[in-house]
Amino acid sequence: MCACSTQPQQASVQEPVSAVETVLPAVEEAEAPVETRTAVHSLTGSGKVKAANYTDLYFRSQEQIAHVYVKNGARVSKGQKLADLDMYILQSNLRQAEIGMEQAHLELQDILIGQGYDPDKLDAVPADMMKLARVKSGYEQAELQKEKALREIENATLVAPFDGVVANLTAQPHHMAGGSEPFCRIIQTTNMEVEFHVLENELHLVKLGQKVEIVPQASTIGVQKGEICSMNPLVDEKGLIQVRARVKGNVGLMEGMNVSVQIQP
Repeated sequence: MCACSTQPQQASVQEPVSAVETVLPAVEEAEAPVETRTAVHSLTGSGKVKAANYTDLYFRSQEQIAHVYVKNGARVSKGQKLADLDMYILQSNLRQAEIGMEQAHLELQDILIGQGYDPDKLDAVPADMMKLARVKSGYEQAELQKEKALREIENATLVAPFDGVVANLTAQPHHMAGGSEPFCRIIQTTNMEVEFHVLENELHLVKLGQKVEIVPQASTIGVQKGEICSMNPLVDEKGLIQVRARVKGNVGLMEGMNVSVQIQP
């Protein structure tokens, strides 16, 4: 007999197959270049030309003007004579002061002799005694008067303190000098600035050394270059801050000219 062994058969498992298979084509994504842009802020405003260096000249003595050697708009050099006063009264004052000193010197000698000192040996006179004798004799006062007369003669001639241009000159020969009005103004035109204002909420856009373009309203003068040189650390009642820009060079700019200012970013 043959033994028969019956082994169970394992059913084959098949994965279900989809009836429709959709294959999508690969899509290539185009990469757009990324551009980084910085917002550019520029400020434009109006301002006035200001001289960075100028001086008003006065005659210290109230005397008659003898000569005026310049006119408004004249270019002058440092030390150049501008005008002078009639010297007659000033020289007379000096002569009177010298006579007063001579008289006071004689009085001083008499005082020293009266105190037992030799007026020809002033080194032997004690300092406190000499001081008292100078005051009592009037020598101290006479010396001051002479110094004053010499100073008035020195100030009787006006000279230019630096190279520049004459402005605000109204005096003429034979006019009386002195008083509160200056004889003239000397403006140094090689060192000009522009004064303008910015709003306080725009202050962060302005810094020292920043470049500016200056466009004068006068059509005959071209665009000027400059840079911000100062900012007043005060905000006025209108919310404005005063700013100044120094002009590089100067081609025809004058004090008080109206200009447009563009601050470069």
